Amino acid sequence: MNLINEVETNLEKLLGSDLLTKYQKRKRRVYIRISKNRVKDVANYFKSIQARLAHISVIDLGLNGFDVIYHYALDHLERQLHFNIKVNISREEPELPSVTSETMEALWPEREMMDLMPVKFLGNPMKKHLWLPYEWPKPVES
Repeated sequence: MNLINEVETNLEKLLGSDLLTKYQKRKRRVYIRISKNRVKDVANYFKSIQARLAHISVIDLGLNGFDVIYHYALDHLERQLHFNIKVNISREEPELPSVTSETMEALWPEREMMDLMPVKFLGNPMKKHLWLPYEWPKPVES
């Protein structure tokens, strides 16, 4: 069994029906969509195999809410291997639990996304802005 199949199998066992879809765009880039309540479980799994959280990005889907993508790199095990974990959140409740308690690598990317997009990572300990001025008024924030 190759590494991609092994990780996919482990995630299927861990998540069950909370693993919604999976596909592979390129040879070493796997996309997996999960339920938003399982973000911390996935972060713990990737931490257990020493994967690196390379970044977190957010895509605004208009009326369909937001896709939050956690980019995990496993390049210490197989060159250029990345798993992209996608979570859809609604526009009405754009919140996810922070994964900083699982991996401190999430601290800055979560804070960056909170500055640039109207998404909240609940439990992120960093309260200051990264990009917006410190005196930026609260009502202006989305």
